[in-house]
Amino acid sequence: MSATATLIRILHDFNEGEAFHGHLAPDVVLEFPYGPTSGIPERFEGARDVSAHLRGVQEAGLTLVDPVVRELTSGGYVAEYTGRYRVGGGRSLDVPLISLIRLTGVRVALIREYWDTKRLADAMR
Repeated sequence: MSATATLIRILHDFNEGEAFHGHLAPDVVLEFPYGPTSGIPERFEGARDVSAHLRGVQEAGLTLVDPVVRELTSGGYVAEYTGRYRVGGGRSLDVPLISLIRLTGVRVALIREYWDTKRLADAMR
């Protein structure tokens, strides 16, 4: 399986709950450069802290839809997908997401995710 196909499988595993967390490198870093604008820390470090944050997001109902992955450099990828958020009253909100992802072997070493924080915050009100 190619590294690009592996990353697509990893992104699909996010929707399977615990399956995703086994793909994280022990020293994985998760960054949200725009996170502080919506009260989310900008950075999580280590598999334990990254998994704790992402489990909360998964439990809140986030799913990743239609990932498209392109290799930028050896081990470096850009992933485009839709984040489908549960926002209450049985409604969902689709938000385009872009992530820069670095793999070390078959493990995720870095996720730097960008999204429209205002759009999501407005929908959660």
